[in-house]
Amino acid sequence: MSLLLFVVCFIFCITYLVKYLSYKDKRRLYKGPLIFFSIATAILFVYGAFTSDLNPNSEASKDEKQEQKLDEQQKEKEAKINHQKEIKAKQKAKQEAEDKKEKQQTADLKKKNEQKNLQSYKEELTKIPGKTHNLISKAYIDDSGSEQTTIVLSDEAMNVSDSELKNVAHSAYNAVQSIIDNYKPFPEDSFADKIRITDSSGDLIAKSSMFDEFKFVDK
Repeated sequence: MSLLLFVVCFIFCITYLVKYLSYKDKRRLYKGPLIFFSIATAILFVYGAFTSDLNPNSEASKDEKQEQKLDEQQKEKEAKINHQKEIKAKQKAKQEAEDKKEKQQTADLKKKNEQKNLQSYKEELTKIPGKTHNLISKAYIDDSGSEQTTIVLSDEAMNVSDSELKNVAHSAYNAVQSIIDNYKPFPEDSFADKIRITDSSGDLIAKSSMFDEFKFVDK
C-alpha cells in the first residue's frame, strides 16, 4: 500500500514539475509544486517509517529470526555440553578399566607372594628337628588332614612330668609361632598358622585356641 501511494505521489509531483518547467509564468506555479512536493515527501517518509515499524509481518520475521538464532545458540550450547559429557564418560570408563586392571594385578601378585611364603614356610619346618636336636621329631603341614601345622614331640621330650611337658609344649609352640610370623601372610584358604602339637602316636598335647593362643590339652 505504501509503495503504491509513493508511486502515485511521485508521478503527481513529476507531472507538476514538468508543467512548471514548461509554463511561461513560473512565478504562479512556483509555490504550488514546491510546497506539494515537500509535504508529499515528508508524509511518505513518516508514513514509510511508521509502516515499517508497525508492519506485523516484518516484526514477526524479526522475532522468528531472533528465535531461530536463540534456538541455534541453545543447540550449540547443548552440543558442547553433551560433547563434554561424552569426553568425561570415556575418561571415567578408561580410568575404571585401568583401576580394575591394577587391582587385579595387585591381587594376583598378593596371591603369588602368599603362596611363595607358604612354600618357604614348609621348607623351614623341615629344618626344625635338626635345630631342636630331635626333641621335635617332625614338623609339617598336614595337607591330607587338618591342614594345620603339626609338631610331633619325640619320646625323649615326652618322658617328663605333666607340668614339664606343658612347658616343653609351650616352648615348641612359641618357637613355631615365631617362624609363622616371619613368613606370613599365607593364602586366605590356608590353616597353616594354626598349630597342633602331638606325640609320636598322634595324641594331641596342645593346640591353637580360638583366639590363636597356646592351649594345653589336659589328660
